[in-house]
Amino acid sequence: MGWLTAVGAGAVGVALGWKRFAPESALPLAQMDFWGSSVLKLNGEDLPMSPYLGRPLLVNFWATWCPPCVEELPLIERYFQQHRATAAVLAIAVDNMPAVQQFLQRVPLSFDVGIAGMQGVALSKSLGNAGGGLPFSLMFNRKGLVTHQKVGKLETQDLDEWFKVS
Repeated sequence: MGWLTAVGAGAVGVALGWKRFAPESALPLAQMDFWGSSVLKLNGEDLPMSPYLGRPLLVNFWATWCPPCVEELPLIERYFQQHRATAAVLAIAVDNMPAVQQFLQRVPLSFDVGIAGMQGVALSKSLGNAGGGLPFSLMFNRKGLVTHQKVGKLETQDLDEWFKVS
């Protein structure tokens, strides 16, 4: 009987932990607000979201100090290279400008990278990342609506599905 209680308690713990990190649906108003927002380019100028509207867009919230974020960037780069004619990718760093610039000197990326600092956490939360965890990724369709989202490291299966549908 003791092992059954332990298994039950473990299952409850896993379910509660998953609920804490599982993304929530992005509210329609938050999705519309996203398209009116901007982050900083690597040169310090504004990078508005509105020009991305009208084509599928993968948005990845990440940081240089986040191991799973750094690990998934080469996978995102490969998908961007395969789909650049039909979709866009934007990596929004929840980090500071010097750290991101230094990182990109070592690991160049061909897709757009923006800097949001800690305001990126609030932005990701408004889009369904209730726990504020990183990495957090979303796929917007051509109409600017979220079709997929994930808290945690992206896998090939995720991107196969996301890029096929959008």
